[in-house]
Amino acid sequence: MRRYLITFAIVGGILVAAFALRSGFLAYAMYALVLVYIASLVMSTLSLRGIECRRDINQTEVNIADVVHVTLIVKNKNPWPIPWVFLDERRPGMYPVKGDTARLQMFLPGQEIRMMYIVRFYKRGYHRLGPLTTESGDVFGLHRRFRVGAARDYVTVLPRVMVIGEYDIGSRKPIGEIKFAHRMYEDPTRISGVREYVAGDSLKRIHWKLTAATGTLYSKTYDPSVVTGATIALDFHEGGYQDDKGEERAELAVVTAASLANFVFNSGEQVGYFTNGRDAGERGLELKRAEIVGNRLAAQQIADAEGKSDRLRPLQVPTGRGAAQVLHILESLARTELTDGLTMDRSLEHAYRRFRRDATLLLLVPQVSDQLAVMLGALKSAGFSIAVFVISNPAGCDAAQELLIGLNIPVMEIDGEHRLNALAFGKIPF
Repeated sequence: MRRYLITFAIVGGILVAAFALRSGFLAYAMYALVLVYIASLVMSTLSLRGIECRRDINQTEVNIADVVHVTLIVKNKNPWPIPWVFLDERRPGMYPVKGDTARLQMFLPGQEIRMMYIVRFYKRGYHRLGPLTTESGDVFGLHRRFRVGAARDYVTVLPRVMVIGEYDIGSRKPIGEIKFAHRMYEDPTRISGVREYVAGDSLKRIHWKLTAATGTLYSKTYDPSVVTGATIALDFHEGGYQDDKGEERAELAVVTAASLANFVFNSGEQVGYFTNGRDAGERGLELKRAEIVGNRLAAQQIADAEGKSDRLRPLQVPTGRGAAQVLHILESLARTELTDGLTMDRSLEHAYRRFRRDATLLLLVPQVSDQLAVMLGALKSAGFSIAVFVISNPAGCDAAQELLIGLNIPVMEIDGEHRLNALAFGKIPF
C-alpha cells in the first residue's frame, strides 16, 4: 500500500508540474501512464483469480516409508493469456520430494498444466499437501501478485505395528503366560438380589433400605460379567513428554497403543481406543479460501499457516468388534497429537461412563500422578479391570507401582519397541 501511495504522489506531483508549465505533452504522458498502471494492476489480479487447481493423489492412507504419487492439475479459465506465471507447490515438511513442484511459463486461455511429483513419508501423522502458490504480473513489470490456493489435501500415515507374541485363537489360550481375562467378576451396575451380610462385605454392598426395614444387615448380590478384550487409553498430555526424549517417548506410546490394539483384535476380542490428545484431522476441516497478496513473504506465511484445534473433548473409538475396528483405531492414532488441554485423570472422569466394563482398561501413560492414581482407584472400585503401561520412564514406573500396589493394579514399563515383542511372554491382564 505504501508503494502505491508513493507512486501516485509522484504522478500527482508531475501532473501539477505539467499544469504549472502548461505542458500538454507531459500531462497526456502521465494520463497514459496512470491508465497503463491501473489496467495492469486489474489484469494481473483478475488473471490469478481465473486459475483453478486440483490435486490427484494415488493413496491418502499409507504406511510409514510408502511412496505417494501426486498429480497437480492447473488450468487457466481466463479468456485471455497470462504473459507469465510461476507455480510453486508447498512441499510437505522435510520429507524427500522428487518431481515437478515448481514451474515458470506462459499460460494460454484454457490451457491445462500437469505437474507430477512423489513424496515419501517417514513419520506417522496427518500430513498436508499444498497449497499451490501462483505468482504473476504484467508485461511491464509494474505489478507482481501472489495467489495462495484454497486446495489443501492430506495424507494419513499409519503408525508402526509391532508383533506381540503368538496366540492360539482356537483354544483361546495364548502361548506363554498371557492372562486372557475370561474371568468372572461382579458388575456393581447389575444387581441380581440380596443375601444376609457376611463379615468382610464392603459398606457399598450393604442394602441400606432393606436393612432399615428389617433390622437385619443385608448385602446386595450382582450379576457376574466376563472381561474380554481391552479399551486402550493413551495419555497424550504434553506435560508428560517435555524431557529431551519427549518426542521419542510419545511415538513409542503410539506404537505401543497400535501394537496392543492389533494384538487384541487378532485374538478375536473386542478393542477400543481413548485419548486426551487432539485430532490433527480437525485442522483439515477448516474452510480455506484463496487469498491474493502483494508480496512473497505474505504468501509464504499464508501457505505455511496451520489450523489449530482448541478441542478439549477426548478422542475415542468405542470398544467393539468388527473387521474395520482396528483400522479405525490406527487411523485415529495416526492423527493423534499432544495436547495442552485436559490431563488424563480429568479426561477419564468425564469419559469413563462410556467405557465398557467387560473390557480391561489398558492405560498408556508417561507417568502416574497422585490425581490419576485416585481416579484409577475409583474406577477399580466401580468394577473396571485395569492395567498400566508406563512409557520409557523407570523412575515413573517405580512411583506408579508404589501408588497402585494397594489397588491391585499391575504396572509395567515399556522402555522400547523391543519390549513389545516380549510382551506376550509377560503378563497382559486382559
